[in-house]
Amino acid sequence: MTLERRQREKVTQQVKIGSRLSSVALDGTTTTDTITFGTVAEKVTFQADGDLAGTVEFSVDGKTWDDSTAIGAANVMVSYSTHNVTSMRVTRSGGSGKLFVAAK
Repeated sequence: MTLERRQREKVTQQVKIGSRLSSVALDGTTTTDTITFGTVAEKVTFQADGDLAGTVEFSVDGKTWDDSTAIGAANVMVSYSTHNVTSMRVTRSGGSGKLFVAAK
């Protein structure tokens, strides 16, 4: 192995290519949660458990929310890929459960 190749291998580092996160448990007491990704996400897929109903909104700065999308009924997966985002806000409108998110 050449010196140049060893130097390249030393500086190589793992790159995170996606995240799997979940909201807190949402019910009559806790109705909203903000999920912040560790990276900029170009596609976000989410799926609820239980009978959770509500919406999610997306943001780049974590303060201004846009593109409200309904949580899929009966635990159906829903995907969002219109803009790059760094966070999402979950708002419960009925039922209870957690929202599970995969972002890349």
